[in-house]
Amino acid sequence: MIWSPVVDPARILLRPCPPGMDGPRLAARDDVTVSGLGEDGFCTASVGGIEFPLLFLAGGPDQPVAAVVLADDLALDRLEAVHRFWAALTGDQVPPERRRMSRQKRQRAGKSLRAVDGRKDGASYRLIAEVVFPTHRITLATWKSNALRETVVRLARDGLELVAGGYRSLLHRRRHGRKRKGQAVRAG
Repeated sequence: MIWSPVVDPARILLRPCPPGMDGPRLAARDDVTVSGLGEDGFCTASVGGIEFPLLFLAGGPDQPVAAVVLADDLALDRLEAVHRFWAALTGDQVPPERRRMSRQKRQRAGKSLRAVDGRKDGASYRLIAEVVFPTHRITLATWKSNALRETVVRLARDGLELVAGGYRSLLHRRRHGRKRKGQAVRAG
């Protein structure tokens, strides 16, 4: 699946270098393999065994290229992707890609989608709880006061948000504690 660079900050945007400047010619390098390049500019580059998703905005791998970093909310993630790519091209140690999703977040997303599937198939929240949390003992008498009831309701709600397009937020890391210019500080 090819993700749009608007939502996937790992996709590195490349364009021909401005006149008078020189950048790497990917096609001229023995350590770089560009594959899957179509007319739309989307492709993958393998550098030293590490794959990088690329998008040529113009030109191609036979021209000297420059990276383009959009100045949006994902700019820091985009810079990290360019930094990893540049480290691979220069033979430096490539920093590990920071996980966009923690193990807990991946597990919760999976449970949320299972809850949505269950609800769409007509399953009750109680039945979903029994399937998603098989080690918990859930009885009809204690269901109304069971803490898992609220958990399953929240999982189903969050799953609906993922299905409605929120899944794209899984492609980038959430940054905490960053106050942007013009944003009000929330109290309490």
